[in-house]
Amino acid sequence: MTLNTHPIASLDSWIVQTDEVELAVSRLGGMMAPVTFFRNSKESVQPYFVNPWHAEGLAIDEPVLVPLRGDFFCMPFGGAGTHSGIDFPTHGEPATKEWGNAALAKEGKLTLFSASLKTSLQKGSIAKRIWLKEGENTLYIQHELSGYHCITSLGHHATLAPGAENGSMNISTSPIKFAMTTPRSPGPTLGGEYYALPPGVHFERLSAIPTIWKDPSWTDCSVFPMREGFDDVIGLCAEPSQDDEGATLPAWTAAVFPEKGFVWFSLKDPEVLPTTVVWMENKGRHQSPWQGRTTCIGLEEVCGFLARPVSEAVDSNAFTSHGVKSAHTLTPAVPLKINAIQGVARVPRDFHRVAEVRFGSGEITMISNSGKSVSVAVGHDFIATGAMQSEGH
Repeated sequence: MTLNTHPIASLDSWIVQTDEVELAVSRLGGMMAPVTFFRNSKESVQPYFVNPWHAEGLAIDEPVLVPLRGDFFCMPFGGAGTHSGIDFPTHGEPATKEWGNAALAKEGKLTLFSASLKTSLQKGSIAKRIWLKEGENTLYIQHELSGYHCITSLGHHATLAPGAENGSMNISTSPIKFAMTTPRSPGPTLGGEYYALPPGVHFERLSAIPTIWKDPSWTDCSVFPMREGFDDVIGLCAEPSQDDEGATLPAWTAAVFPEKGFVWFSLKDPEVLPTTVVWMENKGRHQSPWQGRTTCIGLEEVCGFLARPVSEAVDSNAFTSHGVKSAHTLTPAVPLKINAIQGVARVPRDFHRVAEVRFGSGEITMISNSGKSVSVAVGHDFIATGAMQSEGH
């Protein structure tokens, strides 16, 4: 079934609905937002960010900032730059070009949204697939890359709206193998942006990262919003773990909103998307269209070198020196499928932070730092198989 577009936050977007979820995917950039979870309840949840300038008619130099919202796929992932004689825009063509061939299919309890894009800078095609399942507040997302012959960074750019109140969300991830702040020019400012974290510094815990100051000399980046007036990027490389049979378990990222009573979570294959890039924008960008007014956070699952240009991701860097992959080699003979899961679950008000995720049959159990647990139906086998199976009608 083909789909018509509707204007959503100034962009033509496709709308998909199930009993629990309604999502919009913009034609420009293929960006997924707004997304409403628990859509028929009195306390629905919309966790994703939508830029506040979409209807203001501002001059915007970076194409990715025109649609900027929610979750989207990037290739190459990272800042604008030149590689192999090609000038790439920030986050590549998938985040800045028009997607097409949108369709909707239903089978039993499953709803499948699909769209596609042919890219010209790196020649090939991308198929986007998003499955939703009745009764679940979970999104099963797949991007299949076909026909490419290149080495590139890539990944998901999930951007959340944390709200204006300091400390409204608590962030955690599966165990970390290596972590660092983004490399950049020294100094606290550059091009209208202000930084609180020093460049290229290694750290071990999200809750204790050095700052550019003597007092406080450390800051807790597991809590957000914090550090108002600053914009910083860090990278957390996952330590892969296995189940009892030796299969790689999904790595996870979670953001708990205790006062709102929900947790947003994402799952990935740490061998395909080894790094979580955390972009913390808290009114620290003053150039157009940011104008020092925007608070959002990116919890981005990638294979790249932080948010640096692709030329740095494909070269030797601090990640590769620690055994962390920062680019994929794509060949026409073997299409690559990038599988990801994002979702929302209710949590009690005293559930403050996810400390552990346990994987059961068709479900995950999130355990808080105080020992409370929340289980939710999630077909996490999708991360390894990329396959969805309907269960009845």
